Parts: sequence; C-alpha cells; structure tokens
Amino acid sequence: MEPKCIADAQAWLSGHTALDDPERAALARVAAGLHAGLPQHSPWLLGLGGAPGTGKSTLAHLLAALAPGAPILVLSLDDYYLAKAERAALGRAVHPLLARRGVPGTHDSDRLFRDIDRLLSGARGTVELPRFDKGSDDRRTEPGTLRLSSAPAGVILEGWFVGTPPEAPDALVAPVNALERHEDPDGAWRRWVNERLREFHTAFRARAAAGWHLSAPGWHAVIDWRWRQEQELPPALRGLPDKNAVAGFLAPFERLCRHQFAHAKEWTDRHIHLDEAHRLHLECAP
Repeated sequence: MEPKCIADAQAWLSGHTALDDPERAALARVAAGLHAGLPQHSPWLLGLGGAPGTGKSTLAHLLAALAPGAPILVLSLDDYYLAKAERAALGRAVHPLLARRGVPGTHDSDRLFRDIDRLLSGARGTVELPRFDKGSDDRRTEPGTLRLSSAPAGVILEGWFVGTPPEAPDALVAPVNALERHEDPDGAWRRWVNERLREFHTAFRARAAAGWHLSAPGWHAVIDWRWRQEQELPPALRGLPDKNAVAGFLAPFERLCRHQFAHAKEWTDRHIHLDEAHRLHLECAP
C-alpha cells in the first residue's frame, strides 16, 4: 500500500468530509487498499452497493479522486429516480407503494444503462446526465454536465441495491415489516419489485467487471446512521422528526437490506464490512 496514496486519500477526505483525524486516517488506509484492487483492464464498470448510510458515495468519489491517469467517473443510482409524476403514474397503474422512490423499478434503468454504455464506449466532449433533487423529491430540470477530454478508465456505479441479485420466490411470501403486512398483504408489490431487480441485475452483470459491497452490521445500524445523517442537516432541510419517522421512511428498503445482510458474501467480489462505529474492514481480497 503506497504511502502517497494514503496521504492523497487523507487530503481529499479533509476537504470533503467532517471526519475526525482517526476516522479519516482509517478510511484513507482502507481506500488505498481498495484503490489497488480496482479493475485493471479499461474501460470497466464497478458496482458499489450497500444499505443506505453505509458511505457508498463518499468511498466512490474518493476512489475516483485517487485515479492518477484517465478519469474514473462516478454515477449515482439516486440520480436516476423517475420523476415524481412518473412514479405517481406507476403507483396508479401497478401499486400505490411505487409512488415512493427507493425500490427497484422506481428508477429509469434504461437511461442509466444507455449512459453507462456511452461512457464505456469512450465518450468524449460534453455528456449530459440526469440529476435528482431529494428535497423536492423530483428530477431536476437542468441536467448534470460532464466534459470529458479523454475516455474514462472506468465507471463506478454506486447505489443501495447495485450488485444485489433477486430473492428466491419463496422468500417473498412472509412480510418483513408492518409496511408489507398492511400495504402489500398479497405480496404483489414485492413480487413486482423483485422482478425489476432481476432485470436490473441481469443488465448490470452483463457489463460489470466487479461488484463490491459495503455491509452494515444489521438493520438497527441502518436506522441509526440515517437518523444521524438527518440530525446533521440544517434545520430547514430536515424532513424526519424522530427515529420512528426514519424507520418508516426506510421500511421499503428493509427487505432487500436483510437479503444483503444474509447473503452478500455469496455473490460479492469484494466484501467490505462496517462495524457499529461505521469503521470499514476488508473481509476478503478480490
């Protein structure tokens, strides 16, 4: 592990996060190790998945910042949410729960994979990408813009279910929480979501060189970390008043997160475990 890579990671973290010195040093060491394990043959697609609050976006952008040559681009699954009106129409046509953003099927996956294919084909010049505003729960009217002077070495796609395969049909029968018991009693929503996950995962694996996973210690930690994030927001931007509200907001994510907790080591190319204090630990080498 090169000292310069660790120093560069610490410098980036000091300018982009509020981590204290020990946390920054620990994450820099892990990131340097992960950077050495990035795919070698360009262009490549790497998936970085894990439950909400595990730090996927920070890690993805840090790895991209450490790239010494051709750029590494980061795409966030969150920017590909369907517009509010599109999700409302989906809720009317398929199931009311689909008006809420989050689960597979509430994203524009066709647009995502078209953009990935374009970037991996050696795109140069100006590339417009969608952006999503979580404050208004809608797609922004002005797209994001990339200006590429050279073809990217690779693309990191970060998102909470990226790399997660669908569940077996018999796993869908029993509800995992009150939301599923009361709002999806016949399982129609979770079966539809599982099928959309199957389609997404097939498209992802057809393109990806590797899939890495950030694993939380349990569902309780996901709620705690999301509540901590909420408290760190300016008061005007806080939308969840207490931990119970956080649990309700995250309820649609719970099923697939528990699927990840139980089975991620079976299908991930690299498993990165987070402990209760949100510290990263590499559990297996690529």
